[in-house]
Amino acid sequence: MRSLGPRSDFSVGSPALGLLTGLPRAVGCAALLSALLGYATPSAAQAAGEPAAEFARAPGAEDDPRWQKAAAIQAHLGFGTPLGYYGLAVEYSLTPWLSASAGVGRGSGPYCLAPDEQPRAFDKICGRWHRDLQYASLLRARYILEEITAIGFGAGPSFGGYTWVEPLQTDGPAYKSTERAYWLNVEAFAEARSSAGLLFRGVVGYGFMLNPSDLGCVSWGAGSRAFEHCRDDHPADGKRLIYLGFAGGLAL
Repeated sequence: MRSLGPRSDFSVGSPALGLLTGLPRAVGCAALLSALLGYATPSAAQAAGEPAAEFARAPGAEDDPRWQKAAAIQAHLGFGTPLGYYGLAVEYSLTPWLSASAGVGRGSGPYCLAPDEQPRAFDKICGRWHRDLQYASLLRARYILEEITAIGFGAGPSFGGYTWVEPLQTDGPAYKSTERAYWLNVEAFAEARSSAGLLFRGVVGYGFMLNPSDLGCVSWGAGSRAFEHCRDDHPADGKRLIYLGFAGGLAL
């Protein structure tokens, strides 16, 4: 009877004996190979694009219904904002992360000093509230951190009557004014929305005046050095603004 060679799986014996003797080892190798293939090969559900249960994740924050509301009405308050001290705006979201807004508010307006000999001039000239209106439009891009909060930045133009007043008048008052100032505004913001659609936004921004040559010092008449003080000591002031604002509203 022919024996198996020394380099085979079994050193001596018949083929039948070798087969019986090597069967457990073959079964063990097959089981190991099957385990390895099963680990490396995706399941049918995974191959069909369905993640395993332990790796399933929640939908992105931008898919939350509160960020899917396209239109919003907002009230604004602030200091030096594109809408002035207070105003109203409407906003439309092109996508959850990109929106455009337009609004109108009331700001400082052009400076008006009624002559002493005409006490009614203030009512006739300065009392026209529409001279204080500010108009603004901004485009905002946001990054949604989670379902309720987002951060982002915005930019856009604004215009309206404008008066700059020296903040700390330790060396005498200085005023600059123009009937119409045009601005380019950039801002950073943090925003939150509730599931009911209530929204809140805090803003810090910077405004660049586009027509600074139209901003002139205000003269208080004979005997006052306000004009000279403004011209000589504050030639560049009032043409750039840091602003702070807050908005609250309802997304529809």
